Amino acid sequence: MSLFETKIKNITDYIFENFGIFSNFPIKPKLLIHDNVFGTLEFKDFERKIINSPFLQRLTQIHQMGLAYYVYPGAVHNRFSHSLGVSHIAERIYRQLMKRESSRPKPQIERDVRTLKLSGLLHDIGHGPFSHVSDVAFKTLSHFKKSEIDSQVCSSSGDPASSKNIHEFVSFHVLNSKRFKEFIAEVYNKIDIDLDLVPLCITGNRFPFSDVNGLDTQSSLDKYDTLLIKIINGFSDADKIDYILRDSNYTGLPLPADIDRLISFFETIEVNDTYELGVSEKGARAFHLLLQSKAKMFPSVYQHHTTLACESLLEFGITNSILNWDEATKNLNKDVWPPIKCALDLMYYTDSSLLDYLRTINNPISNNVVRRLYQRKHYRTILQLFVWELKKKLIKLRRGKQFLESLQIENEEAYIDLLNLKNNGKIANYNIGLELEYKKYESTKQAKIDNFFDDFKDYPSIHEFKKKLIAKEKKYIFSKIPKELKSVDEEVLIDYIICVRIADPQPDKPYLQKYIKRINKFSNEEELLSLKNMGFSEPKVLDYQHITFYALPEFRDKLRPHLIQYVYDKLDIN
Repeated sequence: MSLFETKIKNITDYIFENFGIFSNFPIKPKLLIHDNVFGTLEFKDFERKIINSPFLQRLTQIHQMGLAYYVYPGAVHNRFSHSLGVSHIAERIYRQLMKRESSRPKPQIERDVRTLKLSGLLHDIGHGPFSHVSDVAFKTLSHFKKSEIDSQVCSSSGDPASSKNIHEFVSFHVLNSKRFKEFIAEVYNKIDIDLDLVPLCITGNRFPFSDVNGLDTQSSLDKYDTLLIKIINGFSDADKIDYILRDSNYTGLPLPADIDRLISFFETIEVNDTYELGVSEKGARAFHLLLQSKAKMFPSVYQHHTTLACESLLEFGITNSILNWDEATKNLNKDVWPPIKCALDLMYYTDSSLLDYLRTINNPISNNVVRRLYQRKHYRTILQLFVWELKKKLIKLRRGKQFLESLQIENEEAYIDLLNLKNNGKIANYNIGLELEYKKYESTKQAKIDNFFDDFKDYPSIHEFKKKLIAKEKKYIFSKIPKELKSVDEEVLIDYIICVRIADPQPDKPYLQKYIKRINKFSNEEELLSLKNMGFSEPKVLDYQHITFYALPEFRDKLRPHLIQYVYDKLDIN
């Protein structure tokens, strides 16, 4: 058994022993739960056993939206209620699709429904405390290469620059642990269900570590299996539908989404011998409204500067405690507090127990972080810069239509994207004329914006920036450092005082994907279109592209003038 498998086994055992029920379930025919988003939800007896089980009950103590309740006091819902909603929506979508699939036998439909509902219930069991805060900790710690396990988890999740899939792959491995598989097999004994498909539904048909437990179910997937996967993890999946509606409900932000209409127009589309989840022509507008709702939630809620400030502060406390775990846990009662030696160990904890752990250990940074969160002395914004405002202030685009057509590109934005090839070194693949244009680009304001963001492309670059900024007021800042932090290394304090947060990568372009099924009025043939083909305008996503500079509140006003001067000098703003 590898070190990673041993860690998963220990975490699984701990959760089984400390949360919920996993044996001696009382017999009850069904379970009714009232959900304030979808009304009364009904679950079978075997599903009730999963709902009352340790891994689902642990999710009752993990906030769905991390620390967003610092901005939206009503956003205190948890991953448990979200999992119930995903299970419910997944069943609704599938049953709607099967109304048009007369060839699918009823016993097989019921088997698929059971598989979907179980996948929905279990899809988030890999989340650590405060949801995506734990995912970000994986990404940060992978840079320091302190733990082979964390690096392994990050590399398996796809794009190393993104942390969004990490919890899915933790879920995958928990589901494939020996004890969890035995538990599921016992609950679903003599019940027809595809248990091998559940992990793939959660990861979207991606295998983290291809050799895990010798799994090779992908080769035997039929088109209905791929459809189930897309319903849980696809372009318009049950997960996305539930979190948009649920987060909107609890934050009190009204959204235009019409989910009932969208579900009624879902259809299957066949692509390369697999089924994808699509919509009919009449459902295109409903899906457009869903995407608009998501676009509104990101800048207003998920990317709100105060939410990110609080989560960045907590994430620093977590990572610093892990990087110094041996000293921090020297006198810790390890029977009560499992030491967090790597990000995967966060799975031992829930939101409240993690804060208690960080407050208890011998780590002045972590202790200070918890105190600041309780006293609302979290990071404060020094400056927030959006790419759109920099472009508006600095760039005068060359608008010659003939020039754009000569490069065979559609518009000025595409031209900028093409010129940005500078960042990935592919300029040599293009013709001499474009290379000359690139040389012109190097002296433009757009190049200055690109170079400005290049200063924050990795941890060493960000740390060097922080050192230079703090040097402007170093004597004052270090004279005001709280007494309990005096023993902390100066380099660590520099990282703690200032936080630089780059917005998450821009989301995929769903308006270009062909998933809308319609009958051509002239040829009477079936065709697939994208939202863009149908004339729908993509929501503006410029708010995604931004960088925010934070500082501990007592130093913000001192650092702000120096940061503004840095921006002016770097961008050559008069």
